[in-house]
Amino acid sequence: MSAIFILLTMTFLSLTTLSHADDCDVEGCRCTQMEDTYSLDCYVSALTQADLQMTSAISAKVTSLSLICYPSRRQSSLTSDLFGGFTTLESLSLSQCNISVVTSPLLLTSLRVLTISQCILPTLDPNLLQELTRLENLTIAESGLTRLTRISNLSSLRFLNLSSNFLTTLEPDTPELSGPAHPDTPALSGPAHPDPDTPELSGPAHNDPDTPALSGPAHPNLTFIDLSYNQIKEFPVTLLRSSPQLQQLLLRRTSIKELSVPDDLDLRNLTVLDLSENRLDKVLLSSALM
Repeated sequence: MSAIFILLTMTFLSLTTLSHADDCDVEGCRCTQMEDTYSLDCYVSALTQADLQMTSAISAKVTSLSLICYPSRRQSSLTSDLFGGFTTLESLSLSQCNISVVTSPLLLTSLRVLTISQCILPTLDPNLLQELTRLENLTIAESGLTRLTRISNLSSLRFLNLSSNFLTTLEPDTPELSGPAHPDTPALSGPAHPDPDTPELSGPAHNDPDTPALSGPAHPNLTFIDLSYNQIKEFPVTLLRSSPQLQQLLLRRTSIKELSVPDDLDLRNLTVLDLSENRLDKVLLSSALM
């Protein structure tokens, strides 16, 4: 009699599991249930509304979404409304996609992890990530990135991987480095507010949220940065000033010729500095690294 009871119990559990699987049965996707939410790993032909329509029935319950474009020849568009139904999305991974159009900003306010790898990317708008204030892990790797989008508003960032791209600079908040934004604005082409008595300078100065110096470090939680295999020519001093908790900095095979670390740069928490495969002509280390 006990054997029969055990057999019936196992049958009931199997039926329950099957029922949950049916709720997450999406063609072309591997679905994993995590309590009341789902994780989806999907092969799509491109990033389009039509390709993501298959997930609409359960999109409100998906917290992790991985999209692999296969074959990767079709052009994709990364638009602000593409993931509009994924209101609970916390992790997004895009791989092997030929992305020809990117509109800003990405409206994924719950996102904590964003991974873009082995993609073809156009020049990114400086404001692409401005709404992702909860983002903790950002990876844009092996994607031909030539100019960094603005990240100074990502105060929750802990992990930054920009390896294997074509970056030459890491100063996205400087107008002339962040693209031809507002080229006709006088303040960007000449000395702004030459008169010290100008009223706007005597009130709350610089209301721009992208000015980190007035509100403390821009990245108070950032501990890991990988900039390896890029064409960066200078040691990323500005980025390091905004990351006081940095523990690991990887700069393998870049175009840095001179390593010059200012004495006032606080690197007391840095435990790993990888400069392997670089051709350094000059090295000036601050006391913080000695």
